[in-house]
Amino acid sequence: LQTVDDETWPLDDRGLRFTLDTRMHKAENMADALGMGMHRTIRTVRIIYQNLYAMVFGRVSAFTMSGPLTIADVSYRIAGEALWQFILFIGMINVNLAVINFLPIPVLDGGHMVFLIYEKIRGKPAPESVLAAAMYIGLACILALMCFVLYLDAKRLIF
Repeated sequence: LQTVDDETWPLDDRGLRFTLDTRMHKAENMADALGMGMHRTIRTVRIIYQNLYAMVFGRVSAFTMSGPLTIADVSYRIAGEALWQFILFIGMINVNLAVINFLPIPVLDGGHMVFLIYEKIRGKPAPESVLAAAMYIGLACILALMCFVLYLDAKRLIF
């Protein structure tokens, strides 16, 4: 029994061919364009929450986060490519910041919503000392996160 090469098999050295899957999505009218934009935004929000969830439970490393230096670097590179890619990137950053802003951290809008819901349920606002302590703790968490991502950015871009 002798082996014979299969001439129809792509890339016989690996057995696989990885090609880019590019598809053009073009809206027929303004309503279709708004629907496509909403669908993409919802999908992006879901992916951001899934990544945050995975990060909290250790399935995704916190070292994959990026901060303002990486955002500036990537913006500069994307802006040199095509305007539409840059607009999509800026939109993605805005959606990401909106999701982060609505997390239940007291300094952020999500934290304010938690206290408003608490006030609605209880019938009176939380004590001033609790609000102040929560704000300081939230601010410390945000500042620690900012220092961490700046460290990661500097490590990634400079060193």
